[in-house]
Amino acid sequence: MTGQNEFSALPIEPQKPDSNTLSRVLIVDDISEMQSTLKRVFRRAGISTVHSASNIDEARSMLERAHEYSTPYDIVFVDQMMPGGSGLDLVEELIARGTEVVDRRKTGLFILSGLVEDGFRERVRACGALDLMEKPVSAEQLLTCCKRWAQFRAKGKPSAP
Repeated sequence: MTGQNEFSALPIEPQKPDSNTLSRVLIVDDISEMQSTLKRVFRRAGISTVHSASNIDEARSMLERAHEYSTPYDIVFVDQMMPGGSGLDLVEELIARGTEVVDRRKTGLFILSGLVEDGFRERVRACGALDLMEKPVSAEQLLTCCKRWAQFRAKGKPSAP
């Protein structure tokens, strides 16, 4: 991750996230191979629950259900370009709905994208996501992101840098 904000500037060494701290991850990506790869990374790191959604509608439904059953996701990685809308569309909708679906003090929202134009990272942060992760993303980058989010969240700081 590049760019500087309170979240990205935390001096944290890459390591596996504490499975007691992060236990639920949602991956939103329309490419099944990407879902499988990311699931494998998180499961090997000891994260107990890793779900995936193939489109915005499915992700919205899963997030609503998680909220309804008081089992929020700790972190959500959303691909930017998908059928039925963009990752930014979903994040903006979730933010607009307030804590009705996602409590940003508990759930970190990140955008994944392979096509990054000038100013896009700023748009991602402005819409309410914590940051942008550029594809291809390595296992180390994902796990570092998880660890940083877990530590950031544990400090009780607001989720929006």
